[in-house]
Amino acid sequence: MKTNYTLDMGIFPPFGNDHDRNIAFCLDTEVYYVALGSGQIAGQSPKGIPSTTQFVAVKEKYLESGIRLQAITPPRITFEALADKSVWSAEMDVQKSIIKNMGEAGIPLLHIYVSGVQAPTDESERETYMKRLVDYYRELIDAAEEATVKVSTHHYHRPDRLLWNYETMNRVLSEVDSPYNGVTFCFGKSYMAGDDIETDIHSYKEKIIMVHLRDVQTRLPVGASREVEKRLAEIGYLEVQPGRGEIDLVVAVRALKEIGYKGQIYPEHYPAIAGDHAAGLAWVIGHFRALDSLISP
Repeated sequence: MKTNYTLDMGIFPPFGNDHDRNIAFCLDTEVYYVALGSGQIAGQSPKGIPSTTQFVAVKEKYLESGIRLQAITPPRITFEALADKSVWSAEMDVQKSIIKNMGEAGIPLLHIYVSGVQAPTDESERETYMKRLVDYYRELIDAAEEATVKVSTHHYHRPDRLLWNYETMNRVLSEVDSPYNGVTFCFGKSYMAGDDIETDIHSYKEKIIMVHLRDVQTRLPVGASREVEKRLAEIGYLEVQPGRGEIDLVVAVRALKEIGYKGQIYPEHYPAIAGDHAAGLAWVIGHFRALDSLISP
């Protein structure tokens, strides 16, 4: 008989660079993992690259309260870098420097995105860019292995993007096969890409390094206001509180437990409460914990 357990939660802190308020929020909600953007730490550092000393200072500030700085979000991998070697070189220098300094500071995860620019529609041209992206990851993962920092990539959900579903994400993972190359599994993006969340989780297995908790609605709710109708028409989906949309969170969480996932789950794109972003996050944390406690593998 499998033993039930609950998932650890992490957050993208709601108060930006106000680390004291972020720490207070974490302690009040009993969340002990955070992810920060490299720009939140770099300050006026050249090229926006935090030094090892800066990483250590912020890490230690959180750790004094028992909170781990678990992940850093660097600048996105740009489409321009895949088209121009000089841009590639400059961008890669920044990524490698961030990874190196993270490794020296003992921060384990790089939480990264690929550019959301529309990919070429011509299949041959698209394939060229996909091969370049794989080559980019070969260089990036070499640096990550040396620094012992895991790279966790978040994909999109639209087929006009280069990296948008299980098939395209798994290509990067399989062609650059390394325990340091993994995926940020986003419930929302995987669902909207048309993938089966349960199947994806069981297919990725140990390649899942981070998880984004998110729920969406792609159909217009009954009695929706014109503002909601307009928002849905503009982007194709609505961000809703977890459990109030179309994603079966019970199935998703059970699948994570079935593969033995031991990382954190990070709320993302949740609605504010009366305009209060932190209140919205607190609601999600409480709701998810209640749900999670009832789900066994």
